[in-house]
Amino acid sequence: MQGTRWPSICNLLTDRRFSPVLLAMIFAGSGRWIAAVTIPLWVLARTGSAFSMSMALVIEMLPAALVGPFLGLLLDRFDRKPLLLWAMVGRAVCTVGMVAARSILGLYVLVFAEATLAVLA
Repeated sequence: MQGTRWPSICNLLTDRRFSPVLLAMIFAGSGRWIAAVTIPLWVLARTGSAFSMSMALVIEMLPAALVGPFLGLLLDRFDRKPLLLWAMVGRAVCTVGMVAARSILGLYVLVFAEATLAVLA
């Protein structure tokens, strides 16, 4: 059984159509986890409050836990490509908004929105 599995994996990894998809998944996943670590640290650096940092971390993880299971049912009804595109654009807008946010409440709202859009993507 193992002899038949490796050629198919090697063929998949060398397929010119699959390689860009694999690279995109690796970079997107890495970016998401880098953001998951750096956003709370950035909040700590900006506010100086460990409580604010922990709130940002909790708010960042809430959409995956609360919305994620139900969002899959809804997403299956739409075309995936435009949805991914608009989710990435929305995440970029939220990230720029975090830099410009004047209050901690506005920052929390943008962190929640960015994390929700990350669940979409």
